Amino acid sequence: LGYFDTATTGYFGDVTEQAVKAFQKENKLSQDGAVGRQTSDVLFSNEAVREPVVSVKKPAPKVVKSSKPIVGNMRDWFSYVNSRWPRGSKCLVIDYETRIQYNMIRVGGYNHADVEPATKDDCAKLLKTYGGSWSWNRRAVVVRIGGEYIAGSTNGYPHGYETVSGNNMTGQVCIHFLNSRNHVRNLVDPSHQAMVRKASGK
Repeated sequence: LGYFDTATTGYFGDVTEQAVKAFQKENKLSQDGAVGRQTSDVLFSNEAVREPVVSVKKPAPKVVKSSKPIVGNMRDWFSYVNSRWPRGSKCLVIDYETRIQYNMIRVGGYNHADVEPATKDDCAKLLKTYGGSWSWNRRAVVVRIGGEYIAGSTNGYPHGYETVSGNNMTGQVCIHFLNSRNHVRNLVDPSHQAMVRKASGK
């Protein structure tokens, strides 16, 4: 959810306690730094509030007007996309609104694709689609997989483990497709699904 912004330590130390307190504060819970029953229930609920992203005033990315927008096919994640984008392989991602293109490598994920920019240049392009600031906001994207353009949705806030080094991003972001699910309680994310539909032109 964005509160623990460092490499995984494997133990419950000061950094973890501060992350828990920050989570409790944003979710209007008692800030004791302990994951008791009430905190645990909220943490693993679909209503858990993510860490707020600091607003930075930067110009919004320019939307490219096109008479022939690039749209993707609606393909089910579990029965179709998952097997066609194997871990370790690179795919072209096209931001639906700005038409900015960058390459992402799938590094993991079961319920959706966990991905990282292939290079520093790809990282800069991904960041540009967010106006220069990392954000949990969802964006409609079209992913070229095996020659086919498929509708998807990405977030833009690095989190989790890191696999690709030297790309100027610590961690990974997620790309969702039709019927994909999040890591929390295996639920479909409505905001990601809305962006998938947008990327398909609907």
